[in-house]
Amino acid sequence: MLFGKKVQTEEFEAAAIPHLADLYRSAVHMVRDRSDAQDLVQNVCLQAWKAFHRFESGTNCRAWLFKILFNEIRHYRRGWARNKSVSENEQRFEETLAYEPSIAVGTVMSRLNRGRKQLRVLLVAYAKVFGHAVPPNEVRKSWL
Repeated sequence: MLFGKKVQTEEFEAAAIPHLADLYRSAVHMVRDRSDAQDLVQNVCLQAWKAFHRFESGTNCRAWLFKILFNEIRHYRRGWARNKSVSENEQRFEETLAYEPSIAVGTVMSRLNRGRKQLRVLLVAYAKVFGHAVPPNEVRKSWL
């Protein structure tokens, strides 16, 4: 029993297995990485297996599986972009430190802090121009 309904293994395999090659081919094309594509298709199969009790027999199983695949790829890309931007920022910071080794880390950190404060002031002003409410503590922080 899964989620209160018995999932028929034979029915699931008969409906889903014929489409796995197409799912994999599309995933490879979209993420450009075979290993990640295999993981995505495996997640699609797992999600489809969990939700198979909601699948209406006689409807288009291929379209249903591809909808799950597209959602999985969307989640994959969100995580990839977030991880990429963090690693790029860390790399830039390290390159800056490596570029000018005569600058102390504390100096770099204080310059970053000063730059953040200046950015905060500009963002508060920008928010006010476009009519966005600025919390009082943000206004106070902007003048620090």
